[in-house]
Amino acid sequence: MHSRPALILSLIYVSAWSLGCTTGTKLPIGIITEEAAFDNDIFLFEGHMNLIHEIRLGEFNPSPGREILIVCDDGYRILTTRGKLLRQVGFSYNKRWNAHSIWGGRALDLDQDGRLEFVGVLNPQGRTVVFDWEGKPIRDVYSTTYADLVVLNATGDQRDKFMINQWQRLAVYGANPSEDKTVYKGVAMNVQPLGNNAKGQPLIGFDTPEAPWHIVIIDGRGAQIHRWAVPWDSFTFSPMPNADGQASRMVFSDGDHLVVTDLAGKPLRRYKAPFARMFAHFHAATVNGPDGGGYLLVVANGTGENHVHMVYLFHPDGELIFQWRGWDNGGPLLILEAPQRNYPTFLVGGRNEIRRFSPRPNMPPSHPTSDLSPTQQAEAGRLATSVRHDTPKPSSQVETPGRD
Repeated sequence: MHSRPALILSLIYVSAWSLGCTTGTKLPIGIITEEAAFDNDIFLFEGHMNLIHEIRLGEFNPSPGREILIVCDDGYRILTTRGKLLRQVGFSYNKRWNAHSIWGGRALDLDQDGRLEFVGVLNPQGRTVVFDWEGKPIRDVYSTTYADLVVLNATGDQRDKFMINQWQRLAVYGANPSEDKTVYKGVAMNVQPLGNNAKGQPLIGFDTPEAPWHIVIIDGRGAQIHRWAVPWDSFTFSPMPNADGQASRMVFSDGDHLVVTDLAGKPLRRYKAPFARMFAHFHAATVNGPDGGGYLLVVANGTGENHVHMVYLFHPDGELIFQWRGWDNGGPLLILEAPQRNYPTFLVGGRNEIRRFSPRPNMPPSHPTSDLSPTQQAEAGRLATSVRHDTPKPSSQVETPGRD
């Protein structure tokens, strides 16, 4: 999150809010606003996963049908859509590099052989390592920062690549060193993959520490597509590609609002989102509801001392109809089922767990109540959770042995 005059105040606010205190009212863990009703349960819990970096739906196993791929600190898992474990592989990095976790683990196909590789930044070494399908390291690259590892998923006959922010340059890496090249020189922050353009070329967005801050969008070869000044004093942004993966929009926080823009910076919609200023990363998607499409689903994730996450669902008219706060860091968002005339079933990653949100049956079209103040919402949430507590039971649980 980038902020100018209110940085110290924001830090104080974040610390206080992370302890559950705001305007004298303790925010409950669980439902805060519930006009659209969801049940939620633990889809997967494993104590060794730690942070979950990616959840993807596709065909990854030899058996027919769609599966769920999960990339986390200690390796990857493949599950059925009902949560049955099909494959589990750990990343072999402990003994060689004395690392205890990876940052930003992602799946990609570097050599285009149909089998995935995985890339992540070792903690605390700061070295970026590529692992094969069996979890063994096959390539490593020294990186100067822990942040801003981006996977560029190609289309057509192009190979996937990954990008590392090497502080004053952005470098793209492939399956072997002959494919490596610097595509941008200059200071870049909050580097984000935006999806692909209509020609299949990946687009990357980042901000630059100028006065004022600027958003810069380049393609995978480094050509500048857009550059525009950010009009907000405090902001963070995240990508919001179309369902087909094409780059289309971005989500910004502006105080306690979320703003959706196009790639050129034109605001398309502004949403009132209580406590949005507390979060640094967002996962967003447009989804359907009982009265059609155009709903916005957002998972907001805190950083630093703010180890909490928030789920927001907005009606097409912009009103907040569902808000849920979870413990600890939130992770990626996956739409698991997307019916035409109902809310989606979706998964939200967290620390050591993935939580599944399912719409309650026979839900009528939603009506908004987000004009309540944060204090009123918190009190409403307290009353709601006093009537119905979330006591999920794991639908799948895997025991894994300890690692060296």
